[in-house]
Amino acid sequence: MTQFLILGALLIAAAVGCVLWPFRRGGVSIDQARRKRDNLGVYHQRVAELRRDHQDGNIDPDDLQSLIEELSAALLDDVPEEREGEPSGTSSQPSFEGPLRRVLLPAALAGLVPIFAVLLYIELGAGADLELAGAAGLLRSNVDRPVALAELVVRLERRLDAHPDDFDSLYVLGHVRMRERDFAAAASSFTRAVALNRFDPDTLVSLIQANFLAERGRISEINRGYVDRLLAIDPGQPLVLEMLASDATASADYVGAAGYLERALSGGVAGPNAAALRAELERVRGLAGIGPGPAIDVTITGLAGIDGLTPQAVLYVIARRRGERMPRMVVRRDVDEDPLTVRLDHAALMGQQDPLREGEILEVIARLSRTGDVRAGPDAVEVISRPVTLAKQPIAVRLSLGAVSESQGSASVAAAPTLDTAAMVRIELEAGNDVHADPDTRVFVIVRALAGPPMPLAVRALTFAELPAVIQLTDADAMQPGRLLSRFEEVAVLARLSRSGSPTLRPGDVESEIAQVRPRDRPTVTLLLN
Repeated sequence: MTQFLILGALLIAAAVGCVLWPFRRGGVSIDQARRKRDNLGVYHQRVAELRRDHQDGNIDPDDLQSLIEELSAALLDDVPEEREGEPSGTSSQPSFEGPLRRVLLPAALAGLVPIFAVLLYIELGAGADLELAGAAGLLRSNVDRPVALAELVVRLERRLDAHPDDFDSLYVLGHVRMRERDFAAAASSFTRAVALNRFDPDTLVSLIQANFLAERGRISEINRGYVDRLLAIDPGQPLVLEMLASDATASADYVGAAGYLERALSGGVAGPNAAALRAELERVRGLAGIGPGPAIDVTITGLAGIDGLTPQAVLYVIARRRGERMPRMVVRRDVDEDPLTVRLDHAALMGQQDPLREGEILEVIARLSRTGDVRAGPDAVEVISRPVTLAKQPIAVRLSLGAVSESQGSASVAAAPTLDTAAMVRIELEAGNDVHADPDTRVFVIVRALAGPPMPLAVRALTFAELPAVIQLTDADAMQPGRLLSRFEEVAVLARLSRSGSPTLRPGDVESEIAQVRPRDRPTVTLLLN
């Protein structure tokens, strides 16, 4: 593309030069021709007058010739080719041909420039754009066009022969191969693309899926390495969790399959996909001998009447024991419909080691966060239900956010329980001089266990404008009731500047080095975003 732009610019410059060249010298040529023509006219007129004077006897023959020569020297210096006997109509022809020739030649060259430009674009500029655009159209189409797909594969492979590190062409070629159901070839293309961009989530998901299909619905050890990398970036990626569940089911690990499906559903999957996952979850639970268990069907209304909602707004539906801060169940949903119905069950549990029990008393919270933060901030709108008792069958709860003000919502948070304050991590956070971001860009401080599930132990969200900052993370910041900082000998701490606003790693995010600390030693760690 760079080569095309350079050559195209040169062609444009040549075209402009061809058009302007005649105007630079054309004025001189036209003035010269006009002067010659005027001089010739005066010359012939004076010669005719001298001849009449000679015929009338007023001028001798010798004087006539002398006067004609003097007149010629005075008027015909610019037209030395003109002679006395030549007609005046022929004398201007040479002076006109020069300017005409100087105009016609550049004009002809200028007319050829667009032709050369089109040929140049076809040769150098159109290849990648047209191939990728054509691929997008074919992949969106529901009609199978094997011949067109095969031709597109040939063009993309030809381009990759010339540019083997073309990430976009590798990515598109992989999806074209998937459409052709050549999963092994698709996996090869995606593997090369992942080598160029190791942490691109979309490419990792595509590679995992291609390998999964090429291996007939199983996950090999190599593919599991890609799965672990992807889940470290996005722990709730539903398609990958569904593939893990399928692999576990094929190995008769129905309990493990149910766990993967519960994690997928807790990530906020909605619509037909959620229905399909829930049906599969019920099936594997039946195979594992796990009953459906208690559940709460929560209907939230009044979302459409809340002012000031932004695309970052998120609805959290939470169930917790009365008097406790830590949730028992959490479901995250985008604010895309009103009313909105959410099921809180085993799939939404924060700690699978503590299952829901019949007779357990919980309160349900619907919390609308304008920033996407799960915490009850000053901008949050929330409402809390009366206590509900879990039963064998799902029970229904209806909550309305429309009648709740922001101040009422934020004031309704229950007091935190007494926690172990011996464990604490003090974090001094700052950004490097080369790191630039908008003041509202989200910065997350994340604490993880060194082994086990990728779900963070604790997360604190700040904005870039708040840096540098000093924060403290304790058991009160734990994400799950059974995974407190005080229960771990060592943890990993890092900071992440998220340009997308999501705590999961995305291209363009900036991270600090990972620090390993002992929470019960109450350490202080410095994290630098660079």
